Amino acid sequence: MTATRLTGVCLLCLSLVACAQTRSGVRETAAMDIEFLYFDGCPVTPRMRANLEAALATMGDASVSFRATDLELLEPDDARLRYASPTVLVEGRDLMGEPPAAAPGLACRPYSDGLPAPDDIASRIRAMAGR
Repeated sequence: MTATRLTGVCLLCLSLVACAQTRSGVRETAAMDIEFLYFDGCPVTPRMRANLEAALATMGDASVSFRATDLELLEPDDARLRYASPTVLVEGRDLMGEPPAAAPGLACRPYSDGLPAPDDIASRIRAMAGR
């Protein structure tokens, strides 16, 4: 087998492996950056965190997780202070599509239609992952 043909076969194999991993869900969210922004003064924070945990559990990949960030512990110039609590960021973007506030500060986030349910959260995470 020539080196060119061997390279082509190797590239094809790698492509097939990548496609298989994506279809099975392994690559969908495993490397995603999911961050839960909160501070304890907001009354819906515990329920939103529970909904996020339930959503990730339904996604079928035990390696999918999030990190929780207490907004009260951030430096005053941290850009994440432009989001109200609780907020879920996926790859640095708001899960619900809300833009950051013009100025940083601590605020409780109003969810006018109620907190998103676990199924809605999982669906939005998948959509933001482009899958």
